[in-house]
Amino acid sequence: MNGKNHILADAAAPMGIDQIIQNGLQFHQQGAFDKAARLYEKALKKEPGNLAALNFLADARLREGKPARAIQTAQKALKLKADMPGTLFILGNALSAMGRHAEAAEHLQQAIRLKPDYADAYLSLGNAYRELGEGGKSLAAYEKLSDLSPGFAEARFNLANAYRREGLLEEAAEEYEETLRLAPGMAAAHSNLSGTLSKLNRPEEALDHAQKALALDPALSTAYVNAGNALKTLGNLTAAEAQYRKALDHAPQDASAHGLLATSLQGQGRFEEAFAEYAIARKLDPRSDLIRGDLSTAQLGAGIIAEGWDNHEARFAAGINVGNREFPDISRWNGEPLDNRTLLVWKEQGIGDDIRYVSCLPDLLAAKPETATCRVETDPRLIKLYARSFPGAIIEGVGANDAADDIDYQIPMGSLARLYRRTLEAFPATPGYLVPDPARRDQFKTWIDGLGEGLKVGFAWRSGNMGEGRSIHYTQIDDWAELLSLKGTELINLQYGAVDDELKRAEEKTGRVVHQADLDLFNDLDGVAALTASLDLVISAGTSAADMAGAVGTPTFIYTPAFHPMMLGTDHLPWYPSMQAFPRKWNEPMAEVVDKITAALAARL
Repeated sequence: MNGKNHILADAAAPMGIDQIIQNGLQFHQQGAFDKAARLYEKALKKEPGNLAALNFLADARLREGKPARAIQTAQKALKLKADMPGTLFILGNALSAMGRHAEAAEHLQQAIRLKPDYADAYLSLGNAYRELGEGGKSLAAYEKLSDLSPGFAEARFNLANAYRREGLLEEAAEEYEETLRLAPGMAAAHSNLSGTLSKLNRPEEALDHAQKALALDPALSTAYVNAGNALKTLGNLTAAEAQYRKALDHAPQDASAHGLLATSLQGQGRFEEAFAEYAIARKLDPRSDLIRGDLSTAQLGAGIIAEGWDNHEARFAAGINVGNREFPDISRWNGEPLDNRTLLVWKEQGIGDDIRYVSCLPDLLAAKPETATCRVETDPRLIKLYARSFPGAIIEGVGANDAADDIDYQIPMGSLARLYRRTLEAFPATPGYLVPDPARRDQFKTWIDGLGEGLKVGFAWRSGNMGEGRSIHYTQIDDWAELLSLKGTELINLQYGAVDDELKRAEEKTGRVVHQADLDLFNDLDGVAALTASLDLVISAGTSAADMAGAVGTPTFIYTPAFHPMMLGTDHLPWYPSMQAFPRKWNEPMAEVVDKITAALAARL
């Protein structure tokens, strides 16, 4: 009897603090953080200043999703001993979990000062800076983490993400590839690499990595989105639509996926369905400028012109306009009276866009009072041409007014349409608003007349940018063999860049020479205007060559995507009365469009 009572008494003897903590650690390692925390608290009742128990308790509370209690416990520990990097690390992570990222960064920096090779702290510090929007500091932390742990896949993955956020896409792609070398089964790395490759205009590779991500994780909605983006770039809009719909099956509240689905629908001319998706996207994310900017392109393409231009203003905040400039101290002009005021109209987009939108400048100059001054900044290659065409404005190069202190209002060139082209009736019916140099035009006319009899046709068959994702939207010169062979024409090259090999190949195939003027087609745009104006007809892709032709009033055949926003719901380009459009639907073979243009040219002979 007494022996049995002795054994029971021994079993019931109080455990020492070390044993209590050890028992807590067993639960901790099993993920039973609440049970672990109760044991640590039991130890602290016996010894309130036990640093091990305080640190383990802080970590347990953080891991069970109670960051406020983790902060209280870590702070108690640091009051007792301030130089504990592990405790500062826990405190930093708990603060981040509470959204207090600036405080988190301070404590994580303290941890790193005490332990310079603290890889985990660099990871958390990079995350904190990311949440604070301090991309440079976040990138530096991830780079240090990668140096400390080159074989740590998550470190390379976070570094890749930081590079991508900073716009360093080539570096991001390399780090994603290194991540996948270390962790081939990381679906998120495949998906993010896919998105990065799409931005690098490598859609076929992007599609491959999106498919690999989905093979690893069929529920990864971002991979469906990235697959859709790649397919859309490759011109397969129905396949892109299907991928976006699969993304929404897994993430129905993803506003961006609804918006992307809408873009694939509008590209097919299914505008009502597109508007329905845009409505959902905007309800889910009413402040998204990207969605609003994409909506504007659909509205313009559908002929909803005034509202489309209003929403088109979102292009700047959305980051989809590469020419954005900041004028923090100069008010945006929205049509206010300009008496005794100076207005700056500034270049925001490429050459072709600038030429198109400058067609609104005569309306502005006609409406402004004589006491107003209008300054127009443009590409230096267009200064002579614009100065001759718009004598009522001061034409200068981009940046000429950066230090000016006498500008009262400013407006981007593309926003003039919002004021002056709100209906189709607002577009002038008379072709041509740019005035070429008459002497140079006469010189080119003399040269052209000497080429022989027949129609003198300018020819630009593709874009100057023929990257992987763009080439499917343009022709090769070989596609035009039948047109080049037509009798009764003399063809003059308007395609800038290195084209000698293409022209030689065309001559060998057709026996016809595409003549080249003694002119730098890229840099001498005043000369290009004079040459273009001396032609009977221009045939062009939807590039600046076509815009120049329309702007000087030369009859033009242009091939362009169907439902293009700048067609404003019509079957032509209202900007250029002398231009005939040959819209190509997304699934229409390019050869069919080439045949239509060839037939139209033949009908003129």
